[in-house]
Amino acid sequence: MQTENLFYDSGRPGRRLLVFGAIHGNEPAGTQAIRRVMKKIEEGELPLVQGSVRLVPICNPKAYEQKARFFKENLNRVFRKTTTPSSYEAHLANGLCELMEREADIFLDLHSTHAPGPVTVFLDFPTAENELFAAALGATYALLGWPAVYEHNAHGFDSYDTTRYAHVLGIPGIIIECGQHDDPQTVVHAEAALIRTLAHAGIIDSPQEPLPPPIRVRIKLLEKKIDAEDAFSQGWGHLDRIESGTEIATRANGERIVAQENCVILLPKHYAKAGDEWFYLGVIES
Repeated sequence: MQTENLFYDSGRPGRRLLVFGAIHGNEPAGTQAIRRVMKKIEEGELPLVQGSVRLVPICNPKAYEQKARFFKENLNRVFRKTTTPSSYEAHLANGLCELMEREADIFLDLHSTHAPGPVTVFLDFPTAENELFAAALGATYALLGWPAVYEHNAHGFDSYDTTRYAHVLGIPGIIIECGQHDDPQTVVHAEAALIRTLAHAGIIDSPQEPLPPPIRVRIKLLEKKIDAEDAFSQGWGHLDRIESGTEIATRANGERIVAQENCVILLPKHYAKAGDEWFYLGVIES
């Protein structure tokens, strides 16, 4: 399977939007939403009034073909240019980084979650531009602090994701989680986010109604699944609220993981394998 990317140009000066889908191969909603928007542009339902948009429906073709999160390693942890790429995803990252360098003034990355939950944006780099961009997308929550969690984690690795590379280039960029992977409503949310982005960038003439600002959540903790028998204590959803003292999970050795303060659980993976990212905890900012 080849990585396809489609370019639509208004023929007039303006911002250049780059949109990624299926950075993770088991997240089909972004791909479907991009294809819906492609159809609307091609049929004249969404005429471009200025600037251009480059759409990449499937960023990780082999993983997408296998309906797997990744083929060799997580593309959204190795998204940077390397001179000697050592994996399939590292090769993909080189090409996608070059595309971002050449083609983008603003960037959107469409994702979905393993567990059900509300639409959420990652505000990794809360610049004035990114704050405005995030507010335009209609998400219920905005997650802050992702880079710090990975820079100071106990597991000895960093996270090189798409918006980190956009930030290095000086480009506003947002990752948006649009709902659970296979929920049809997730495609609706992803399509709405993409259309809102086109309007926010001025590429289409589609004024959007004002939206309430997203609730801000500070990510505090990453938990890696150490043993295949570790298990959640209940069927947590993304952004479920947890009271202090509540048991979140138990390890195979009987150790209980208990909330140390009132918090929310982020991106829980109920079928995580040993060594996988299992869940995060965050605190709602007042």
